[in-house]
Amino acid sequence: MFDWLSEEIGSINTNKFHVFKRLDRQAVKGLEKDVGSRLPDSYREFLSAFGQATLYRDGDGYLVGVYLFTEMLEVKSDAPFFGFGYEVAPV
Repeated sequence: MFDWLSEEIGSINTNKFHVFKRLDRQAVKGLEKDVGSRLPDSYREFLSAFGQATLYRDGDGYLVGVYLFTEMLEVKSDAPFFGFGYEVAPV
Protein backbone atom coordinates (compact mmCIF):
# COMPACT_ATOMS: atom_id res chain seq x y z
CA MET A 1 0.00 0.00 0.00
CA PHE A 2 2.86 2.39 0.76
CA ASP A 3 5.31 1.21 -1.91
CA TRP A 4 5.51 4.73 -3.33
CA LEU A 5 6.70 6.08 0.02
CA SER A 6 9.24 3.28 0.48
CA GLU A 7 10.63 4.02 -2.98
CA GLU A 8 10.82 7.74 -2.23
CA ILE A 9 12.58 7.12 1.09
CA GLY A 10 15.13 4.92 -0.67
CA SER A 11 15.87 7.61 -3.24
CA ILE A 12 16.62 10.43 -0.76
CA ASN A 13 20.16 10.91 0.50
CA THR A 14 19.46 13.90 2.76
CA ASN A 15 20.00 13.15 6.46
CA LYS A 16 16.77 13.16 8.52
CA PHE A 17 14.58 14.28 5.60
CA HIS A 18 12.10 11.67 6.84
CA VAL A 19 12.27 10.36 10.42
CA PHE A 20 10.45 7.22 11.57
CA LYS A 21 9.76 5.52 14.90
CA ARG A 22 8.38 2.12 13.83
CA LEU A 23 5.91 0.12 15.91
CA ASP A 24 5.65 -3.64 15.92
CA ARG A 25 2.25 -5.30 15.51
CA GLN A 26 1.95 -5.90 19.28
CA ALA A 27 2.36 -2.17 19.92
CA VAL A 28 -0.35 -1.42 17.35
CA LYS A 29 -2.69 -3.91 19.06
CA GLY A 30 -1.89 -2.28 22.41
CA LEU A 31 -2.75 1.13 20.97
CA GLU A 32 -6.12 -0.23 19.80
CA LYS A 33 -6.76 -1.66 23.24
CA ASP A 34 -5.91 1.70 24.84
CA VAL A 35 -8.36 3.62 22.62
CA GLY A 36 -11.02 0.89 22.70
CA SER A 37 -11.46 0.69 18.94
CA ARG A 38 -9.98 -1.01 15.93
CA LEU A 39 -7.97 1.49 13.90
CA PRO A 40 -8.41 1.82 10.13
CA ASP A 41 -6.44 -0.84 8.22
CA SER A 42 -4.38 1.71 6.28
CA TYR A 43 -3.30 3.43 9.52
CA ARG A 44 -2.46 0.07 11.15
CA GLU A 45 -0.34 -0.81 8.12
CA PHE A 46 1.40 2.57 8.15
CA LEU A 47 2.25 2.23 11.86
CA SER A 48 3.66 -1.25 11.30
CA ALA A 49 5.74 -0.13 8.31
CA PHE A 50 6.80 3.36 9.42
CA GLY A 51 5.36 4.15 12.86
CA GLN A 52 5.34 7.72 14.02
CA ALA A 53 6.73 9.80 11.21
CA THR A 54 7.90 13.27 10.39
CA LEU A 55 8.16 13.78 6.65
CA TYR A 56 9.63 16.34 4.28
CA ARG A 57 12.06 18.30 6.42
CA ASP A 58 11.88 22.03 5.80
CA GLY A 59 14.52 23.96 7.73
CA ASP A 60 14.02 23.18 11.43
CA GLY A 61 10.57 21.61 10.98
CA TYR A 62 8.67 19.04 8.98
CA LEU A 63 5.75 19.54 6.61
CA VAL A 64 3.83 16.35 7.42
CA GLY A 65 3.58 14.33 10.60
CA VAL A 66 1.87 11.10 11.56
CA TYR A 67 1.57 10.47 15.27
CA LEU A 68 -0.05 7.89 17.48
CA PHE A 69 -3.81 8.20 17.59
CA THR A 70 -4.99 8.78 21.15
CA GLU A 71 -8.68 9.64 20.94
CA MET A 72 -11.56 9.77 18.52
CA LEU A 73 -12.45 13.32 17.51
CA GLU A 74 -16.03 14.52 17.43
CA VAL A 75 -17.06 15.86 14.04
CA LYS A 76 -20.40 16.25 12.28
CA SER A 77 -20.40 12.91 10.49
CA ASP A 78 -21.97 9.48 10.72
CA ALA A 79 -18.52 7.87 10.53
CA PRO A 80 -15.87 7.91 13.26
CA PHE A 81 -13.06 10.41 12.73
CA PHE A 82 -9.53 9.48 13.73
CA GLY A 83 -7.10 12.41 14.01
CA PHE A 84 -3.51 11.22 13.70
CA GLY A 85 -1.45 13.70 11.73
CA TYR A 86 -0.76 17.18 10.55
CA GLU A 87 0.22 19.01 7.41
CA VAL A 88 1.82 22.43 7.25
CA ALA A 89 0.10 24.41 4.52
CA PRO A 90 2.39 26.30 2.12
CA VAL A 91 2.51 30.04 2.69
